[in-house]
Amino acid sequence: MNETGELIRKCQAIDFNHLPPGVVDRTKYLLLDYLGVAARGALSDSAAAARKMVANLESVPNGATVIGTQQTASPPYTALLNGIAAHSIELDDVVNEASLHPGVTVMSAALAAGHMANCSGKRLIAGIVAGYEVAIRLGIGLDPAAHYARGFHPTATCGTLGSAITAAKILDLNAVEMKNALGISGSQAAGLMEFLSDGAFTKRFHAGWAAHSGLLAALLAREGFTGPGSVIEGKFGFLKSYSDRPAPARILSDWGTPYQVLKTSIKPHACCRYKQGPID
Repeated sequence: MNETGELIRKCQAIDFNHLPPGVVDRTKYLLLDYLGVAARGALSDSAAAARKMVANLESVPNGATVIGTQQTASPPYTALLNGIAAHSIELDDVVNEASLHPGVTVMSAALAAGHMANCSGKRLIAGIVAGYEVAIRLGIGLDPAAHYARGFHPTATCGTLGSAITAAKILDLNAVEMKNALGISGSQAAGLMEFLSDGAFTKRFHAGWAAHSGLLAALLAREGFTGPGSVIEGKFGFLKSYSDRPAPARILSDWGTPYQVLKTSIKPHACCRYKQGPID
């Protein structure tokens, strides 16, 4: 089956006016949670180091907002910085079935793309919903345990493709451009689990880089840069390259019943989701 083409078709069809009220309300709630977590995460050492790096590279007085700070930057860099900050304190939203954190990647890309497009809140919400669908469904389709076994972090890999779709929706790319954006983002999806060896900041970097890469993929596609149209299901595509046990049928099954934002959890405690129950 052409999972890539079908996924693009379904994401193109997502429209704010046809979203159930509960989906819109939940998306707003998740965005509010993301903003709070990113604002606090901006105080972390990792976020401060990343902001200093960007400040040394560019000065953009009227750029996009770096959440929780007075700093502004070009949208691709705000996606990077906000993603790092939001993932720095282990309080970001989570989906157990996909074993990933969609908000830190998708929301970061959405706000950066929204700044560029000067889009309405309705388009922003539709873009976020589409990005959650892609990131989470790809995480499920990979089989998270198999993906982890290869040394990859699902938030980083699936989040890159989800961010590309979000940015493409908000930038109002057509179906061909969105296909290219998704195809380009597949060659950017990365994130090694080796941070587990010593607690390095690279885990936090994964979220920011996914948002940054997804936005760049959409911007490249908008200018005519191409990506493979079989990036998900191809012989050397995302599923087969990142998992020994891919389940492509799960990516598109039960689409919109419910939307994945409704299956996304908010953390009450700043730690891994598997520790939430024991803490309670």
